[in-house]
Amino acid sequence: MEKEQSYGFRNLFRGDLGLWGIYFFFVLLSIVEGFSASGQEIYKSGDMMPIVKHILIIIGSTVIAIIASRIKWKYIKNMHFWLYGIAVLLAFLTLLMGKTTNGAQRWIRIMGISIQPSEILKLAILFLGAYFLGAPIRMPKKQAFWFFIVFTLISVALIVSQSGSTSVLIVLFAWTLCFISLPPLKPFLQLTGVGLVSVLLLVLILPMLPNSMIEHMGRAKTWMARVEKDYGGLTKEEYYALSPKERDDLKYCITDDNLQKNYAKIAIARGGTSPIGVLPGNSRGRDYLPESKNDFIYAIIIEEWGPILGVLGVPILYLFFFFRIAAWGKRALLKQQRLLLYGFGVLFTAQALLNLAVASGLLPVTGQTLPLISKGGSSYICMAFGFGLMVGLTRIIKEENALLAKKREIDEMQAQQLKTTNPEENNLTQLS
Repeated sequence: MEKEQSYGFRNLFRGDLGLWGIYFFFVLLSIVEGFSASGQEIYKSGDMMPIVKHILIIIGSTVIAIIASRIKWKYIKNMHFWLYGIAVLLAFLTLLMGKTTNGAQRWIRIMGISIQPSEILKLAILFLGAYFLGAPIRMPKKQAFWFFIVFTLISVALIVSQSGSTSVLIVLFAWTLCFISLPPLKPFLQLTGVGLVSVLLLVLILPMLPNSMIEHMGRAKTWMARVEKDYGGLTKEEYYALSPKERDDLKYCITDDNLQKNYAKIAIARGGTSPIGVLPGNSRGRDYLPESKNDFIYAIIIEEWGPILGVLGVPILYLFFFFRIAAWGKRALLKQQRLLLYGFGVLFTAQALLNLAVASGLLPVTGQTLPLISKGGSSYICMAFGFGLMVGLTRIIKEENALLAKKREIDEMQAQQLKTTNPEENNLTQLS
């Protein structure tokens, strides 16, 4: 009976059990911190629907991850154009009829469900890159490289005006995918040079443009506000007209521009007063910090779990996931499989570290959730789907390696039998 139960468990969660363990740790932390960060929302609404909705999304995402882990390789390797086509179509429709939230038009509502196409695009670029850079396709390597770059730029062009941080993440991710795939050296270096010059020109020219022009450039004004020096709600001229003491006092003045950053710092500082934090459910930052359940949930985690489990524990868990999935990538027999695993490890971990850096005040950009921890619909489902596919790949790689080992064993046995059945012929061969 014990053997049957064990088999049933292994049959449900196929692939690397260590990765499944990481997944469910993320899920548990997401439920606990999602409940805590939603305290103010639950208090105002008077019911538990915010956390119930989050739990339902997690359950649905887990079912999707389990189903994805069972998909066969012949379907996974041809998933690129389907994902890319759906993502680009939704991104285009979002530009035409998307829903605006917090000044950004990133969502589209279909049959009552809000979808963020940029989350699907991340996975689409991963599968597209693994196909063009790793699959045995009938085109020159250089041509396949440029096809991937063109498809990536098309997708970025559709979302850059409304989601700058996601566009930057996709571009950097595509570059990393090219780098680890060992692409044609000359076009890769040319593209890298053009990209660096373009970024430098943008950084130099954008601050010199008049405000009247910047206001008509999508969210460019918001991006500039995040990277410029904070003048405490004053203009640059008004700020430098103040005395040094008055300027110093403005550092502690909370304005609309620095509200998220300062309240995140307050929550983190409060968590640092004890090695174990203030414990789950006792956060005060959740009452004041906007997006405390999404982009800035890490600040609440540090406040409640302290410097050991919060500051160190969460990043270590993401890094452990990265190295574990990279180890499976090394065992892959096909380059496309290897790029999928390496690519998802980079995408998943880079997005997590970006979120941690923003919540800690190390970077000024926002807009990226903490994978499998932050509350969200599209982001949570897409990451769970990608996670399930990657865990499924570990099962496929294990089976392929076992078949290869079995084949080698059979070949060795057949070679040994030939030696034993034809000893005279073997002696003649050795003499010759």
